[in-house]
Amino acid sequence: MLLTERLRASGRSVTRNATSSSQSSYTRIVRCLYTDTSVSSLALVGSSWSSAECLNNSAAGGIVAIKSARWRRSVQAAAAPSDNGPQSQPASDRLQAVIDALDELNSKDPRTVEVPYELAYARWLSVWVEALCRDAGRQPSEELRIAARGQHVERWRVPRNTYPEGRSAYLQWREELKRRHAATTTGLMRRQGYGEDSCRRVEQLILKRALREAEGQILEDALCLVFLERQFADFLPKLAHGGNLTAPPPDPASTTTSSSTSSSTSSSSSAEQQQPQHAGSQAGKAEAAAEAAGAAAGAAAAGEAEAESKMVDILRKSWGKMGPLGRAAALRLPLGPREAELVGRALAG
Repeated sequence: MLLTERLRASGRSVTRNATSSSQSSYTRIVRCLYTDTSVSSLALVGSSWSSAECLNNSAAGGIVAIKSARWRRSVQAAAAPSDNGPQSQPASDRLQAVIDALDELNSKDPRTVEVPYELAYARWLSVWVEALCRDAGRQPSEELRIAARGQHVERWRVPRNTYPEGRSAYLQWREELKRRHAATTTGLMRRQGYGEDSCRRVEQLILKRALREAEGQILEDALCLVFLERQFADFLPKLAHGGNLTAPPPDPASTTTSSSTSSSTSSSSSAEQQQPQHAGSQAGKAEAAAEAAGAAAGAAAAGEAEAESKMVDILRKSWGKMGPLGRAAALRLPLGPREAELVGRALAG
């Protein structure tokens, strides 16, 4: 179920700032079907996407078999020339060379999601940039396409734990990452003959210094959409676990040490005395185990509640960063029940 349908069902009211033209044009959604580090299949799908059934995705060749005549017709129609907006143009040789170089660097990411993670992320971001540009009725510039592809280039090389804990250190880490990404990307551009104006433009986009411009907003929208579509569901449990909100529950056995010791030292007493003590020790163990289980359940519930509160705040801030096109696209994302409920809480203010 789409997020808008879930929000209506729950009685929530959501303000939609997107124009009618952006809403109608978004019937073309872009999806990136990738299978290895060298093959990236892009498909333009229409409103019949939900009727498509992908039967096979071969890791060797990126072969996707589609069981839907309607879906195939929508892809052919989307690929054909149209008066509804500009069509994607072939990449120039130097643009493709820069993109290939960025992909090669990202393909070395040791983290994987079927392919190296940053390679997948760069493709997801590129796909959303293309989709949002179509909604806006414009062609993405070469600089915007490069900025999207290099937004997180080699991000794994500077992990968060290389900086201290705390928000101040976190922001320093983020700024250092952006500078590294911009420097790496513009360095590759210069090797392919791009001028300084183009390099400065890409640097501004990656450093988020062009947010008041159309392309800067499109890139920001795409970043938020990748989070909602690809990272949101996995991020919430990590947020709860990483918070270390409570200490682990004590080992039940440690609470019964004195009881066990007392039983051992009294082993020379009569059988009439030893049996009641043994029964008492067993009861004590059961009671301690029950208390530990209750404490663990309470700690887990508290952790989940705090993680949800933090996530609602993150979602609210993300929504505030997005423009009309990005918000319209976000409202069309198919989210799970829990994710949709959290988004609804964020939008309700």
